[in-house]
Amino acid sequence: MISHKRICHSCIGETYVKDYIKKNGDSKGKCAYCFSRKKNVMLDVVAQMVDHLFRNYYGVVSEDPWEEHWDGSSYKEGDVASQIIFDELEINTEGIEDDIFEILKESYDSVRPDEYVMYDDDFRYIEINYESGELDIAWDKMLKSLKSESRFFNENVKNFLEELFFDIETFIDKNGKSIISIIPEDSTFYRARVFESQDTAEDALKKPEKEFGPPPSAIARSGRMNASGIPVFYGASSPDIAIAEVRPAVGSNVIVAPFSTMRAVTVLNISAMELISSSSLSKFNPDTILRKEKTSFLRTLSKKLTIPVLGKNPDSEYLITQAVAEYLSFSKKIKLDGLTFESTQVNMKRKGKAEHYNIVLFNKSSKVFQGEGDGIKYEVSLWEFVEDDFYEFSPTIRPIEYYKKKKPTFFSQQTSQHYNSILKLKNDGMLFHKITGVVFQTKTTPIQLGAAIVKEEIEDDDGFDF
Repeated sequence: MISHKRICHSCIGETYVKDYIKKNGDSKGKCAYCFSRKKNVMLDVVAQMVDHLFRNYYGVVSEDPWEEHWDGSSYKEGDVASQIIFDELEINTEGIEDDIFEILKESYDSVRPDEYVMYDDDFRYIEINYESGELDIAWDKMLKSLKSESRFFNENVKNFLEELFFDIETFIDKNGKSIISIIPEDSTFYRARVFESQDTAEDALKKPEKEFGPPPSAIARSGRMNASGIPVFYGASSPDIAIAEVRPAVGSNVIVAPFSTMRAVTVLNISAMELISSSSLSKFNPDTILRKEKTSFLRTLSKKLTIPVLGKNPDSEYLITQAVAEYLSFSKKIKLDGLTFESTQVNMKRKGKAEHYNIVLFNKSSKVFQGEGDGIKYEVSLWEFVEDDFYEFSPTIRPIEYYKKKKPTFFSQQTSQHYNSILKLKNDGMLFHKITGVVFQTKTTPIQLGAAIVKEEIEDDDGFDF
């Protein structure tokens, strides 16, 4: 019988199957194809792996190998099974693919009488796109649970996120780069604040470390990645992105403050999840199915987490993104400082700069040096006298230094302010913007005028129209 033939690892080039034969095979008999005594297994073992391949990654497209095109010509769609087997196993000796297909026709359709026929000489097969159906359903259930059942101590949410992210550090994009990256020390991020008047802007500049860093817990409003009362640092990699994110109105004042990182920070690049790939994984490995499902889901997750919220109740829509961010901030396994993602306010393709992105540093990683307590106080002057009664707008801040007679203690105030600090304000690089106009980037679609639709008017007995 064909199924009793033996095949060695040298006749197959596909890495997973090849390694499986090396690990589980023996040298008791000769390979039926190259006649060597290298480690080998029964051909039926490999046929079982191929059956797994077809049932999970291929579908029958037509019983007729030739179909007629609209213009009368014919074209071929899909491949015959033997060609797929040859290509997927990377077979080195001809004839193996035909023997495996014979085993599939004789054995693997007959053991599934309640299912449709999978293998036939007239069938052609095409690879199907793998979807994340089960994870999508679980995501919707989690969202419903957060909105209508329990937000805190929600076991469904915890279990789903643990399963989703437990191996997130192993995912790479199409360029082979990890979606978790380390941003080096002394990197700069920009934070913007909108002010309706120069007076309120002047007051903020008196304590910029405190006013431009994360707000105190008592006044921290809920946002995309934080719940109410949990301050985090929302920043951007460039001043223009920071301004776009606060959506200032024409006539308002915006101050952009740069902060440098005092140590390296580890972040998950949400936008890079759209580019992760599972193409390098073997289809013969049973674990690959779950991996491909998760890959497909993660590709769409970044849009779920960053899509603009336009509804009347943004707090409700932010529940899921807040839950994800909170889980990642407390995960001891992943140990993240924050998240990065592309801005939805600026067209990245038009900008053409890969460094344009937003960053969220979690509460534990957003402490600003000398941003707590009184911090550093500044004397602020927005106008400079030029001559006569003419003043020029020239905002200037000057740090106020207090002379102390006593020597500082070993654990001085400055030392305590530095402890656990992650960000430091670059007070010599702040920018004051007067918003004089806003330019929108749009995708324009014309509204076409079609032909008139003629309808019959029905009159009642009195001659009046309905």
